[in-house]
Amino acid sequence: MYSWVSPSQTCHSGWDQQLLFSLTAIWVPVVYFLQRRKIEEALREAHDELEVRVDERTRELALVNKALVEEVGERRETERSLGFRSVVTIAR
Repeated sequence: MYSWVSPSQTCHSGWDQQLLFSLTAIWVPVVYFLQRRKIEEALREAHDELEVRVDERTRELALVNKALVEEVGERRETERSLGFRSVVTIAR
């Protein structure tokens, strides 16, 4: 059967309190370090994923830009071949 133990009964001497303080002084920085390392790893992974996404989007935009440059060239060539008459007529 369980009985109630008061806090004054758990630490019988200054040695017990010193041991508890020492363990706390050791484990708090260890836990902090482990949590920080986990957070840093998550941040690195997010950064790497973002770099991949930026590279993919940059490639997509480069392709679209190339297609637009080609289309502008084709339109200019068409306008030159038509002598700009149709463009002026459409605008009126």
